[in-house]
Amino acid sequence: KEHPKLKKFVKDGVLDFAIYNLETQNDIELVNKKIKLDKSNVKNPITVISNYIFDTVLNDCFYVKNGVLHESRVSLSTSFGNYNEDNNRPKKLEDINTEFAYKALSKKYYTDNDNDDTRSESHKKMLDKVIFSYINDIKSGAFLFPLGALDCIDHLSKISDNGLMVLSTDKGINHLFEIEGRGDPKIAFHGSFSV
Repeated sequence: KEHPKLKKFVKDGVLDFAIYNLETQNDIELVNKKIKLDKSNVKNPITVISNYIFDTVLNDCFYVKNGVLHESRVSLSTSFGNYNEDNNRPKKLEDINTEFAYKALSKKYYTDNDNDDTRSESHKKMLDKVIFSYINDIKSGAFLFPLGALDCIDHLSKISDNGLMVLSTDKGINHLFEIEGRGDPKIAFHGSFSV
């Protein structure tokens, strides 16, 4: 708000700000105008610029083996006992161990989740269609599914009446051949963490 190059735009009312937790799907309220963004007041398309954000929010992990999709369940532990804990929180993220276990899935995953009332049925069906398509494309390998990012994009597209452009500079795999034979994902620690 105080940047010299932006002050004029703030003063003229063409630039505003909001704090938005993209995993909550809550309303986005502008700081200066004190209005909540929705279809009635968003007249222009929304442009989202995300720099290394989608790899740090909710990701589900799956594993394909012999034509069956498996849910990857992650357990975290530290081998240092109380040495690496403070109020049940790890002191050094680098000393956390990750272990993966797998559960075979039926033909539904997101649509069978009765506890999830935040996603529409059509959104859940689309998510299921995407994850289960991997069993036709790869023989064996693990992949991350950026659920937090997809939910955020879905939420913002509803606010903007589907006028949305996303520019993302996250790390990631973007070819199926890169998944083939891939093992469990690694968690990168760098002051926080990403997958």
